[in-house]
Amino acid sequence: MIAGGPDTGAPRASGGAPVGASGSAGGDGEPAWQRAAVPGGRAPHVWLAPGRSTLDLFGPGFVLLRLGPGSPEGLVRAFADRRMPLRVWEPPPGGAVARRYGHPYVLVRPDGHVAWCGDRPPGDPGGLADLVRGPRKGGGA
Repeated sequence: MIAGGPDTGAPRASGGAPVGASGSAGGDGEPAWQRAAVPGGRAPHVWLAPGRSTLDLFGPGFVLLRLGPGSPEGLVRAFADRRMPLRVWEPPPGGAVARRYGHPYVLVRPDGHVAWCGDRPPGDPGGLADLVRGPRKGGGA
């Protein structure tokens, strides 16, 4: 899944429906799109320790949350080749982050929005890096 939908300003999941356009409140009173990582939506909040949460992870570069098996080496290399800052973060034991995010791999933009989610590292890491980077100045890809 990849975020998109700049035409309306509303974040969109890969299926084209605006994120949050549907989804019922769950047992915790939050809409489904707020309880899990959804491309185009804000990254979910999970407490990691007193005074520190997943939201503290996001900032000057992209963050890949590695919540499952497999190596993100291809994506790390693709970001490095493009001189895009990327940090890989693995959660502490316990599973609260993995349960909340709902995907083994979640790429979060510097502004704290989810750019991509997957069950495994991306098949085309360079293509994903190019997509989340956006067009380069001067109109080139």
